[in-house]
Amino acid sequence: MRVYEEGEADGVVFLAMEFVAGESLRALAERAPLEVGRAAEIIGAVADALEHCHAQGIVHRDLKPDNIIVEAQTQRPVLVDFGLVKRDPQGLSLGSLQLGTLTKTGELAGTPAFMAPEQVNPGKFGPVSPRTDVYALGATLYAALTGEAPFHAEHLPGLLLQVTRAAPPDPRKLRSELPAPVARLVLRALFKDPARRPASARAFAEELAAALGGAGNGAPGGARRRRRALLGAGRTAVGLLALAFVAFAALRRGAGGVHPAPPPAAGAAGVSSARPRPSTAAAPPRPLPPDERRAARRELRRLQREREPHQRARRARE
Repeated sequence: MRVYEEGEADGVVFLAMEFVAGESLRALAERAPLEVGRAAEIIGAVADALEHCHAQGIVHRDLKPDNIIVEAQTQRPVLVDFGLVKRDPQGLSLGSLQLGTLTKTGELAGTPAFMAPEQVNPGKFGPVSPRTDVYALGATLYAALTGEAPFHAEHLPGLLLQVTRAAPPDPRKLRSELPAPVARLVLRALFKDPARRPASARAFAEELAAALGGAGNGAPGGARRRRRALLGAGRTAVGLLALAFVAFAALRRGAGGVHPAPPPAAGAAGVSSARPRPSTAAAPPRPLPPDERRAARRELRRLQREREPHQRARRARE
């Protein structure tokens, strides 16, 4: 992943980032459910990227097959669309979820079919936390392996009711040859109670690898080593870019209104714009007021300082 430029033009802050051509995990799974080892390799890489985000106090909140792009040339999985990230500057004590954070006021923050129960009803299930993304990892793996989301309904209220009350169907009912340990892990990630899910994204990835190994059905050791190599160069960029989007979104809220979705953020190894995303705005971004423009410039300079040593290290590797 490369960030080519950051700056401000006519009062609008921007990041110019690498274009990564690829196909979404959703498109791949809709053609045919993925082979178990390949799905595990993709989800494991995304889990490791999320683990790095969580260490920075960042929760993605909108993980789904549409937001994982598999790069055509390298086949690396790329996590995109950090437009709903939630960050607590003190770390991971995130407090109660405020619906509409970084979105229009009053809207649900997330994609219903892949939302954790606590995103729908934080009063009952507790605040958003890294285990919210663990739930989405399980739902995304479910879709990759079966070609279907865990829950379906004709109307949004019915779907949200299922998310908060219904048990998802065992994925083996849709694909009988799935290894039982993998199916059990997927269902455990989808528990309503966050405390019953795997403790972290990394724990989920490790349990997935163990489940595959125990089933004699795992990704080859070379594939696991390739996943680690892809992740090594990208983890720091994930945190920096996600933090940038949090800052920019806060600044845009100060300028008023909701504006086009921010550039997709880094994941397992980079950023992607596989296809243009429709704007959610009725009007183009308005220039920032002078005080917020100065704050944006300070934030850009800080991000540039943090990024410089990693750019030098990357150039040395190349």
